[in-house]
Amino acid sequence: MNLTKIYKWLTYILAIPTAFIAFFSLFGILIAIANPQMLIPVFIMICIVVYYISSFIFLQKVLTKNLSCKKIIKDLIKINAIATLIFSALNLIQIISIYFNPDLVETTVNAITEQNQGNINTIFTKQQITTLFYTISAIVSFFAVLLITHIIIGFKLLKEHNDSFLTD
Repeated sequence: MNLTKIYKWLTYILAIPTAFIAFFSLFGILIAIANPQMLIPVFIMICIVVYYISSFIFLQKVLTKNLSCKKIIKDLIKINAIATLIFSALNLIQIISIYFNPDLVETTVNAITEQNQGNINTIFTKQQITTLFYTISAIVSFFAVLLITHIIIGFKLLKEHNDSFLTD
């Protein structure tokens, strides 16, 4: 299978998680207005969405239809790919460290259950919270690996199709 087909499949697979990130980043902007500490995570989420949209335009115009594209698309892909790559790498490092230190997960789950102990509406047991935590970690790590693969292949395709970008 050639790189274009892999890139195309990865782009379509990443559509749904990116749509969720786009939806949550809208709420993140509102939260970041009230809490400036959230600006960097929201900025990174927006970079992921912009990267995906620009790479989808590159896929549709250059790779699928063999048309030319503005140079700004290439620049958007490169700039936002770097932020997305940093996000993905940091997530993988965090998840790997969590899997090698299960005591940290247990401490976190104990803290969560102790905070909600007096709450009548507690619906999750410690085991369910731990399972949910590991499930979410697996999903995020899978998404991060897909993003890293997409970025690496995308950079190779950008280099191959460098002549398809029009200067402004």
